[in-house]
Amino acid sequence: MYKYTDKRFKTNEIQVMLYTDFNGLSRSDCAAAAYILTDCCKKFPTYSKLSKHLANLYSASLYSNVNFAWSGMRVAAVKANVLGNAYALDGENLEADDIDSVINEKSSYAAQRGAMIAFKGEPMDTPPVGTHEEAERITPETAYHAYRNMLETARIHIVCSGSSDFTDTERAFTKAFSKLERSNICELKKTPSTLKPEPAVFADTIPMEQAILRMYFKAPEFGDFRAALILSVILGGMTTSRFFLNIREKQSLCYYCACTGNRALRTLTAYAGVEPQNIELTKQAILDELNDIRENGVTEEELSAAKLDLYNRYSSMKDSPSIMIAWYHGQILDDEIHSPEEECMEIEKVTSERIRAAARAYTLDTVYTLCSPDFDGTAGSYEREDTE
Repeated sequence: MYKYTDKRFKTNEIQVMLYTDFNGLSRSDCAAAAYILTDCCKKFPTYSKLSKHLANLYSASLYSNVNFAWSGMRVAAVKANVLGNAYALDGENLEADDIDSVINEKSSYAAQRGAMIAFKGEPMDTPPVGTHEEAERITPETAYHAYRNMLETARIHIVCSGSSDFTDTERAFTKAFSKLERSNICELKKTPSTLKPEPAVFADTIPMEQAILRMYFKAPEFGDFRAALILSVILGGMTTSRFFLNIREKQSLCYYCACTGNRALRTLTAYAGVEPQNIELTKQAILDELNDIRENGVTEEELSAAKLDLYNRYSSMKDSPSIMIAWYHGQILDDEIHSPEEECMEIEKVTSERIRAAARAYTLDTVYTLCSPDFDGTAGSYEREDTE
């Protein structure tokens, strides 16, 4: 259990993360179990009764989320937000009390489908909540079985952030988990994504006016995650990035073009919203920018701007309890845990040569596009692959 106390906060947030490798269970059953946890309980057996109780606790909130952690492992997170005890009007112990469809969003759909191809045979090749077919088979019994399995075998991390010292929180969780018989605990590990021998190229079609391009690059053997981070910022992670200035502004090839990295999977993902006829031009423009850094490196101005952008991000990490939880939770697999200030010092050490080495390490693994079936100018050049 990790606790971060800052008296500047007036609220507390508590997150319980359960990492699981499913043990043969349906992902949909695991997801249903997580969602049910924040909809009702024995004391408040309906959603309306639980909501009314939370509203009486100064609009406290209780919610769950099922997704992939940055490590690539599946995680169910149950979160509680509540006003700090010191600010309760009648001195209530709120900490102890409160503890007790994708297809319509085209960018999310493209990210999900692209991941199925880029990470085929790996945990992220299937949505974290399972498939429609799995969801149809959920019963109260299967969901409860999944719930018990997660409690008994999941790797559980509890992170607390806010104005409290979380003594009551620690006491409550210690009492609750001491009643469980836990074994075969899920192992947390860094597993870089496997690079394909040749890039996979895949096109999906659904009714839509624009198109979405996603390109996945992998560097399984490259461990300099700070250089990779700054590379992603220079390419497409700030308003003065190469993708924004050169591809969007100068060439007018896309509505947006950005880049993000995953330090545990050692991947770099470039994504853009484009007119269908500009898919190939945008794809080549993205490759050109990466190749230019491979050959010529980055300028001192680009390096300074990227570092300043990261410094500004890190300086705002202490603005809320939830941001601090995300910060420290993101380091659970690291040998050392750094504060935002300490991470700024490490970022300052990154040189342009390290960034050039990062650019040289990444290889194109997957190209995914999503566009209208009415557009036939590009779809014919893509080879469909069986991802089922």
